[in-house]
Amino acid sequence: MTAAQQTEVATQELRAFSRSNTDIKSRLINFQAMQNKTDFDYLQLPNVAQFVADKYGVTLQSIKTKSRERIYSLPRSIAMYLYKDYYGDILPFKRIGEYFGNRDHSTVMHAIESVQDQIDSNKVFKQHIHDLYEEVFFEKMSR
Repeated sequence: MTAAQQTEVATQELRAFSRSNTDIKSRLINFQAMQNKTDFDYLQLPNVAQFVADKYGVTLQSIKTKSRERIYSLPRSIAMYLYKDYYGDILPFKRIGEYFGNRDHSTVMHAIESVQDQIDSNKVFKQHIHDLYEEVFFEKMSR
């Protein structure tokens, strides 16, 4: 097995465990950052938010506003959820809230819980979030 194949196998193994172990997530993030700096840059909060905004056909600026309209609040909540789910405690709720229009940490927590509740009760929504998660965090990295 070549070094490139060994690296790919190791990356796939880390991905398999990444959802359940924050320590492994941190190692995966650091490993991939060392492999390709531009991919690590892609995984910053503004880029996750932009990715979700693009998927929902709204602007990044619109999901950072104070608007409670579902067309903006749903992608905002999903971006918060995806980021927090992947990165865990790397970025606190307060910092995520600051990015999304100076929202309080409890607002971010509520948004994330709301997405989780929808995932738990709606199989279609759960698959949608899974697909977004895979596309933003793994498909981009493997290119």
